[in-house]
Amino acid sequence: MKSMDSYQATLIKKESDPSIKREPIFIKADTLRYFDSTKKGYMGGHAQFKRENTTVFPRGDIELDVQNNIVSLPSGFRAISQDFEVSANKLVIELDRNYAELYGRVLITKFAQKLPSAQIDSRESELRSKPTFLSCDSLFFWMKEKEHHFEMTSLNIRQV
Repeated sequence: MKSMDSYQATLIKKESDPSIKREPIFIKADTLRYFDSTKKGYMGGHAQFKRENTTVFPRGDIELDVQNNIVSLPSGFRAISQDFEVSANKLVIELDRNYAELYGRVLITKFAQKLPSAQIDSRESELRSKPTFLSCDSLFFWMKEKEHHFEMTSLNIRQV
């Protein structure tokens, strides 16, 4: 099946406990293809997806593995929020595990922040007042009990 209109989809983590807050991913695209035999869909055209305050712009189709609740961007992406920007050549998100993998020329830019000096000391205030650039070959991200965890390969951090 192939269609040429504007389409929207929402993906939500499968959770057995209904009291746990689930952060959905909202996807919009010009095209939608779905294959029932593999339970996979592809959204393309002027596609984008949002999760909380971050908007992701893929460089190609968004692949949806509906059966396993996995979103893949095999052609790369650029993500923007008010605090940072991220780009990489490939992204895989496993919603049910709160897990993501980024591959190939991963670049993260943390924008400069102005925080009231009463909240932090002068050294931290100076560091946060400048943008920070982090680059690596791959990044693995997961959340466990509301804590963020990262693992990176070939890491390089630069502050201007």
